[in-house]
Amino acid sequence: MCEAVVFLLCKIDPSKKVIGVHDYRKLQETILKNGQPEIFVIDPLLMGINGLTAIKQINTNYPEAPLIIFSQSAHPEAQDYWLNAGADLYIEKTNSSQEIFNSIRNYLSWKKKTSKFCISKALSTNGLIKLSKRQNQLTPLIYEGLTNEEIAKRLDISAHTVKVHLWRLYKKVGVNSRTQLIKFARENGYL
Repeated sequence: MCEAVVFLLCKIDPSKKVIGVHDYRKLQETILKNGQPEIFVIDPLLMGINGLTAIKQINTNYPEAPLIIFSQSAHPEAQDYWLNAGADLYIEKTNSSQEIFNSIRNYLSWKKKTSKFCISKALSTNGLIKLSKRQNQLTPLIYEGLTNEEIAKRLDISAHTVKVHLWRLYKKVGVNSRTQLIKFARENGYL
């Protein structure tokens, strides 16, 4: 499956050098040999490390590189777990190759367009509420006035998953509506 993901990434952007690593213990050696990574796609069952530990280490060592979890678990709870743990995108292995291709391509092109809206790590350490990566993605889309269905299409997730993330975001910042969320985001430097 790793070879298929490498192939898809090369197809999305042929100018990028994509290297597959099957064992986390060989990651540093591979990076020394091939240079700094621009994106990570990992299976939480990657040999040599626990998936949660891998996410934490990758986010610490390579904070600018997007991290995509590629898992065989189709449970919405698994998706929420990995996104809340620090992954930028969650893709199920059971998806068709076209769905996987579209998810990665859409995420990467969306990230380029909206990166100016993301909250910097410096802001989040200065007393502001730390939002998850998915919550950071939702805020500017809500500001654009998109519906849950439009957000779902943009992020390549279900409308139900958008509702869950939105509900958690409302709860975290203490608001009850999109209007209140936008007001909160403006007043606190999130937009």
